[in-house]
Amino acid sequence: MVLSLTALLTFLKFTALVHIGELIKQTLKQKRKSVVWFAGELSCSRTNVYKIFSKHSIDSSDLLRISRILDFDFFEIYSKELKNQQ
Repeated sequence: MVLSLTALLTFLKFTALVHIGELIKQTLKQKRKSVVWFAGELSCSRTNVYKIFSKHSIDSSDLLRISRILDFDFFEIYSKELKNQQ
């Protein structure tokens, strides 16, 4: 799959608007899981969880791990936008 330059620029603008940390935070809340639980699942401190919540972007391997832990496909948000640009 090759995106046109216009589609790529539109996608990049979209990703700049997505605040993935906030989406993770909202998903955690919807699933009624605590920050303490999430930190335990990630094997990190609560401080690091709050740092994740503040991120506008996140490494794909970290996002995959978080997606598995929360049983939610965060990649779908980006995939749908890519499909809309074709």
